[in-house]
Amino acid sequence: MEVILDGKVHVDTILNDRSQIIGIWHAIWEKLGLPLLADCTIMMESANQLCNNSLGLLQDLKINVASQHLFVQAQVC
Repeated sequence: MEVILDGKVHVDTILNDRSQIIGIWHAIWEKLGLPLLADCTIMMESANQLCNNSLGLLQDLKINVASQHLFVQAQVC
């Protein structure tokens, strides 16, 4: 599904109704140019069972999905 982040970056997403964390790739965060809360990291485990800390939190990231506007907390990986 395509979504628009912060009104300017179009991305294809994977929706997982069981996930409790929203993750954004580092390269997409760089395109957004938004400030990162680097002191708000979490340990994340990927599908291949590797564990890494996130780079930080994008607070109140605006996401447009099918004409709906949402504000989410997203971890940058």
